[in-house]
Amino acid sequence: MTTPPPRERQVLCVNCLYQFIWNGDTISRLGENGDFEDLSLSEAHFSQRAFLMKDSFIECPNTDVPTHRIPIEFALYEPPVIIGFVGDTHAGKTCLLASMAGEIEGNKLRQYGLLKGAANEARHQDYLRQLVRPLFEERVAPPRTGITDFVQYADAVLLRTVNSNRIFPLVLFDIAGESLRGYQESATAVRFLNAVSALIFVVDPDRFDRPMGDPTFGPATSSLRWAIEPGGGSRLQVPAALAVTKSDLLRFEPPVDRWMIDPPSSARLLDGEQVYAQSRDVYAFLRDRGADVWLEPVDAYERTTLHFVSATGVAFDPKEKLFARQVRPRRVLEPLVSVLAMKGFLDAEFVRGRIGY
Repeated sequence: MTTPPPRERQVLCVNCLYQFIWNGDTISRLGENGDFEDLSLSEAHFSQRAFLMKDSFIECPNTDVPTHRIPIEFALYEPPVIIGFVGDTHAGKTCLLASMAGEIEGNKLRQYGLLKGAANEARHQDYLRQLVRPLFEERVAPPRTGITDFVQYADAVLLRTVNSNRIFPLVLFDIAGESLRGYQESATAVRFLNAVSALIFVVDPDRFDRPMGDPTFGPATSSLRWAIEPGGGSRLQVPAALAVTKSDLLRFEPPVDRWMIDPPSSARLLDGEQVYAQSRDVYAFLRDRGADVWLEPVDAYERTTLHFVSATGVAFDPKEKLFARQVRPRRVLEPLVSVLAMKGFLDAEFVRGRIGY
C-alpha cells in the first residue's frame, strides 16, 4: 500500500537562498557508501514514510552553484525566518551571535513561548562545537567575520510556538555589510536581500569616535532598499534592532547601568513598555555621546528597537587571548525576540503592548 505524495510547495534553500518548487515527493538519503540516494515517498509504504523522511534531504535545483542539498525540515514547515546581523569586523557581532546561540541552546527562548528543535542538526552541532562551546566553556573569543563575496548562514534552529503550535526554521546570518556593496553582481546577495526577514545592527561603543559611524550600515540599508524598493524613499518595512554590544564596559554609566546592573524582568513575556524605555535610553545615550550617525537604522526602518547588550559580560584579556572569566551574557536575546515579535512570530500571550517604534 502506498500513500499519495505530499503537495508541491515553495522552498527557500538556506544555503544559496534560491527559491524553488519541491514536488513533495523526491528526497535524498545518505547511503552506506556515503553517497546520496534519491527516493520517492509516494512509492514507499505509508508506515515507512516518517522513517524515510527523518534525516533526509532535498536537492536544490540551482545550477549556478555546485550541487547541494538542504535538510527536509526546511521544507516541511513555515518558510524560514532569515535574520541578518550587520556590523564591521570589529563590532563584536560574531561573538553576539554565538552568545545568542548559546542562550537558545540553553532553552532561554522558552520564557517567550518558543521551543527549540533541530533544523540542520549536523551543521548546528558543528557551530556549537567550533564557536559556542569554546566561548562558554573555554572563554575563547569567536573569530571575526571576514569580508566575502558571498552570503552564508551561521546557524539555524527549528522553533515552535507553545500555544499556536507554529513551527518555523530560524536562520541566523553573520554578514559583513561590505559584502552587500556590489550586490548587483552577486546573485546570492540579491536573494539574501529579498529573503531577509529582519536585521540586527551591531554598534561597537569602542568606535563612537568614528565621524562616519559603521561603514557596513549604509551599504546594507541601501542595498536592501534597491533590492526590494528600487528608487523608493520611504522607510523600509523590514523590522530592525540596534544592539549596543560590549555594554558591560559601560555598565557604571547612566543610563546603561539601569539595564546592565538590573536583571531583566522576571515576567515571562516581552514587555513593550520596557522595550520602549530601553530604546529611548539607547537613543539618548548615543545622542549624548555625539554618536548620532550610529542611529541611521532608526531613520531608515519603519519599526526599530534599541538595546544595550553584552555577549560575554566580561572583558577580553589580549595577553591571555581569553576572556578574563566565564562568560555571562546579558540581555542578548532581547534584540532577536523583539524582531520576532515585530514579525508576528511570538504568541500574543507572550507580548505586552507594541514592539517597535
